Amino acid sequence: MTAMRPFLTSAAVLAAAWASVAEMPRPGPVCVWTFDHGSLRDEAGRGRDQLSAFTNAGAVVLPRFVTADDVAGVQGKAVALGATPDDAAYLAACTSPDVRLGPSYSVAIRFHPLKLGTWARLVLRWGPGLEHAYHVAVHNGQASLYHGQADGTEAICEGGKVEAGRWHVMVAVAERNDAQPAKSALRVYLDGTCAATVAYDGTWRATVGEGLGIGDSASSPGEQTRFVGFVDEVMLWNRALSADEVAALAAPAASRVGPPR
Repeated sequence: MTAMRPFLTSAAVLAAAWASVAEMPRPGPVCVWTFDHGSLRDEAGRGRDQLSAFTNAGAVVLPRFVTADDVAGVQGKAVALGATPDDAAYLAACTSPDVRLGPSYSVAIRFHPLKLGTWARLVLRWGPGLEHAYHVAVHNGQASLYHGQADGTEAICEGGKVEAGRWHVMVAVAERNDAQPAKSALRVYLDGTCAATVAYDGTWRATVGEGLGIGDSASSPGEQTRFVGFVDEVMLWNRALSADEVAALAAPAASRVGPPR
C-alpha cells in the first residue's frame, strides 16, 4: 500500500504557500538606462522608452558621454548634463505605460552633481497644473521625493545630505499598504541608507500625458531647477524595492546601480 502523505493543516498550507511565493523571482525594472553603449536607449527589454537630449532652448542635440578617463568613478559610460556649454541640458522620453508608474514604485539613479542650488531635478514626471506624478530631486541639499496623490495634494519625503563633486546613489520608494492604504509609506535612500520616511494616502496621480524627464521636467523645464553634472544610470520599477535590494544597489562591490534587474 502506498504510504499516505501527512495531512497539512491550514497553517501549514499557508506557510508552504508563502514559502513558494518567497522563492518566486521579483519583477525586474521596467526601464533601464545605463548609457554604456553611447546611446539613450532603454535596455529593460520591455517597451523601448528612448530618451532624447535637449538644449536650454528646447532644441534636440546629440548628448556627450564620458568614461572613467574623463570623470573618476564612472562605471562604463555616463551622460553629461550641462557640465559644459555644449552639453545637453536635460533628457526626456515620451509618456508610456513603463514610465506611468503605479501607487508602488521605485526610482534609482547614480549621479554626480557639479553644483547644487535650491533644486536639482533628477527623475520626474512633473508638468504644469495637476500633471504631477513623481518628482525625484535634490532639494536644499537633501534627497527629495514628491509624490502626487489622487486628491491633488503632494506627499513629500526628504532627508540625507547630498554633496556636489562626488557620486551618489539615490533611491526613491513608494510602497502602498493595500490592507491599510493610510499606512502607505514613501522612503528616500541615499547611498544605501534610508534618509527619511513619511506616510502617504496610498493613492497616486494618474497623470497620462506627461513624459519622463531626467535632469529637468519634460514639459516645463527651467534653468533654475535643473541638474548639472553626470548621470551614470537610471532605473524604474513598478514595485517597491526592499531595504536589502536598495543596499545592494549602493554596495561598493556592485558593478552598476543593479543588481535588482
